[in-house]
Amino acid sequence: MKRYLLLLSLLSVLLSAKTLPSNARLVEGMLPNGFSYSIMHNEKPKDKVEFRLYVKAGSLEEEEDQRGLAHFIEHMAFNGTKHFKKNELVSYLESIGLTFGGDLNANTGYGRTLYKLSVPIGGDNVDKALTVLQDWAGGLRFNPEEFNKERGVILEEKRLRNTPSYRLYRQYSPLFFDGTKYNDRMVIGKEQVIKHAPVQRAVDFYKKWYRPELMHLVVVGDIDVKEMKKKIKETFGGLKNSVQIEPVSRLVPPQNKTRIISLTDKELHSNSAEIDYLERKPGTVTEEEKRDDLVVWMTSLLFNLNAQKEVLKPESKALSLHFDISSLTPVKRMYRFSAYYKEANRAAAFEQLYRLMWRFGKYGFAQKDFETVRTHLLARNENSYRESNNTKSAAFASQIVRNIGSGGVFVDEAYDYTLSKKLLHSITLEEVNKRFRKILGIKDRVIIFVGTSKNKLPHKRVLHLMAQAKKEAKKPKIQKSHTLTLLKHPLTPVKIIEKHFDQKTGIYFYRLENNVTVSFKPTDFRKNEVLVSAVSPGGFSTVPTKSLDAAIKAADWVVPSAPGDLKSYELKELMAGKQLSFIFSVSRFGEVIDAGSSTEDLASLFQLLYMQITAPKIDPAIANQERNILLTDQAHSDRDPAYRFEKGAKKFYYRDNPRIQFDTKQSIEKLDPKEMLALFKKKFGDMNHFHFIIVGDTTPKQVEKLISTYLGNLPTRTKNEKYDSTPYPHRKGEQYFVKRFNTTNIANIALQYQSSLPYSIRNAAIMDAVQNILTVRLRNLIREARSGTYGIGVQCRMIRELHDKTVCTVGFAADPARRDELIKAVRKSIAGFIAHGPTAQELKNYKTEFAVQYKLMQKENRFWSGMMMLSARFDTPIETYLKMPEAIHTLTVGEIKAAAKTLFGSDLLVTERLPEKKK
Repeated sequence: MKRYLLLLSLLSVLLSAKTLPSNARLVEGMLPNGFSYSIMHNEKPKDKVEFRLYVKAGSLEEEEDQRGLAHFIEHMAFNGTKHFKKNELVSYLESIGLTFGGDLNANTGYGRTLYKLSVPIGGDNVDKALTVLQDWAGGLRFNPEEFNKERGVILEEKRLRNTPSYRLYRQYSPLFFDGTKYNDRMVIGKEQVIKHAPVQRAVDFYKKWYRPELMHLVVVGDIDVKEMKKKIKETFGGLKNSVQIEPVSRLVPPQNKTRIISLTDKELHSNSAEIDYLERKPGTVTEEEKRDDLVVWMTSLLFNLNAQKEVLKPESKALSLHFDISSLTPVKRMYRFSAYYKEANRAAAFEQLYRLMWRFGKYGFAQKDFETVRTHLLARNENSYRESNNTKSAAFASQIVRNIGSGGVFVDEAYDYTLSKKLLHSITLEEVNKRFRKILGIKDRVIIFVGTSKNKLPHKRVLHLMAQAKKEAKKPKIQKSHTLTLLKHPLTPVKIIEKHFDQKTGIYFYRLENNVTVSFKPTDFRKNEVLVSAVSPGGFSTVPTKSLDAAIKAADWVVPSAPGDLKSYELKELMAGKQLSFIFSVSRFGEVIDAGSSTEDLASLFQLLYMQITAPKIDPAIANQERNILLTDQAHSDRDPAYRFEKGAKKFYYRDNPRIQFDTKQSIEKLDPKEMLALFKKKFGDMNHFHFIIVGDTTPKQVEKLISTYLGNLPTRTKNEKYDSTPYPHRKGEQYFVKRFNTTNIANIALQYQSSLPYSIRNAAIMDAVQNILTVRLRNLIREARSGTYGIGVQCRMIRELHDKTVCTVGFAADPARRDELIKAVRKSIAGFIAHGPTAQELKNYKTEFAVQYKLMQKENRFWSGMMMLSARFDTPIETYLKMPEAIHTLTVGEIKAAAKTLFGSDLLVTERLPEKKK
């Protein structure tokens, strides 16, 4: 009878729960063979379509002798299909402007495999893309020769994945997945299977699990939905289901007990603890579940708001405390509380974390903080809705894919906005406190200590610390409320003494009474977004060597301290509900401000920038925290082979140049807040020669009002700084730096060529062509033909401030036993490029790819901000940079070949980071 009543109760709840409506723009269906599809028209960007083929099979479906083959099959999708031979597929897709790894990609998980195509609309591109997807779904060709060659690529990927975080995950994951197949089905698989599995076992997996009833195609873009629906039926309707076998369960049953583990790794250089609470959480389907999502989000924001104050206390043993929410699996949520600390403070910091958790578990959060968080989320909801028309097709495709995995509903933006607003206004503090207590009451939890020491905290000691901390949790003191303001007094606008508009570029230019100059481009690319930046020459190149470290770190201590008489957490409260951010930084050759806000919050951003420039400070509590973080990081930094190697390589190549500095205990302890603040004021306190750049969704009238009020009142005095263009002397000719620092069997190799090339927009175009074409050529040689690496890339940059110095770097990781062979092959390929240049097809593919990408970039605020920044930095008309497409369109094989001879014909540094010698 009790069971019957319980069932009735559950049924009543289910019936009363209001289901969220699916987005009306999303057209979904299923073919007779079970193949599912979701189609959505979206014109951001125009003339482009996103395809995602979701296969509901991953490593969980592997049998013991197939471990790693789900991922292997994903690789084979690019190694020959029914309609495309191995090289034809990637070559064709690159010929229409797609980039391998960007527009063309795939990845495998425990429970799914996902294939991605981002295709420009034109010609027969869409039909060809559907043919590719059809081949991936049912037309892979497992050529034995290609299969055997791909073994090497996957082994190199496995080698690359062998990082500290991966090794730690392998050790603690059984605590989460005990008793499930997740435990022994790491996606990368077993080395012996990758090396020796017969190709037939991959074919068996493909035939068994790549079935239309386990597939879901997502199509989002500038397409005709009805026409696409018809094409899907024609393309995928003929696929057959070979068997009727259900995939492995994705559920992870609760263990309802506390599991504790302490871990270390030879390369680990930090110390942290986390407490993870696990709870079943499929995708959001009902309004009640949506309400709970918002309540949970509020608990996280409330905890983190208070944690920020907690770590600034002088007695704090934790350097940071945090609460975040993530997914362990698509249907299992994880609530993670974490602490970061000095090794010696492990027990005290862990106890501090748990005590803070239970302070709010026992006594709840403050009403004032609750209102701050509610204001923040309401404003975020408003901004999200305003920006909903900006959402790109790729973002929509990702949302739909997530819902396929979790079972959630893809909700209409307007409905979600209205519902969220209604729910946020109705949620109470009592409700939030109750939900937080429920989280802390979850019995299924894992505690992980990760650190640099092998010493472990005994389990009994951990449980005792938790019991003690919970007992000691005290009711927080009620903080006195006082009015927070940024500006004490209103500012009087100054005159704009110069103004003109460039009709060709759509850019306004202003000069204010105090000589501050501004460039502004109004756009409608992204609604409710405005980018603000500023640049001035000088940087730390003008700072004496003894003050160099203080100058580089000054902004990192000043900005978190908040301006004026505000505390950092008070500024957060004051800015609650506002969408804005800003960064101040000092680079080698200049001072930079990089900021942005919503259109509505632009005035607040300008107020904040004004205060940060005119009333900066370094809060002693922030200084103490930043110094402790630096000391903690530095204490074990040499355990990181990459950091240790970089330090040695720079010391060697630049002959111990005192201006190339790395943190030491002494250098960190020497940092003086007074000197750092003085250096910040010197760099940012005089705005003479600063040029401001504004790009985005606002009007000339609004901009003129803001710049005359806030920028016009900035101090400008005598600053007339120029950067120092003296290069750091380096070793000439061909140099080698080889060290055995790696703790795993991997060789990290780089070939760095230094030369110079007179700057022109044409030479900039040539350098871009060189790095892109050579990257593809080396990928085809070293990865595809020789199976020698998982990835290889070429990066070329010009440092105009150093007399047009150029640096081209080729980087890859490989089997140490093959390093000489592969370095020789790379150098031979570069020599061939110098001798003959690119092929006509390589150059054509590059031009097509650039044209496709440039068309998209032109519709981005960040693109225009970057172009205007270059114009300001080098005092060059912006029209110069906008001629890049023309320069690239007219590039010839001959001029690329000639430039390659210069770029790769001077100084060379070969660095090899190799495994430690076995003892």
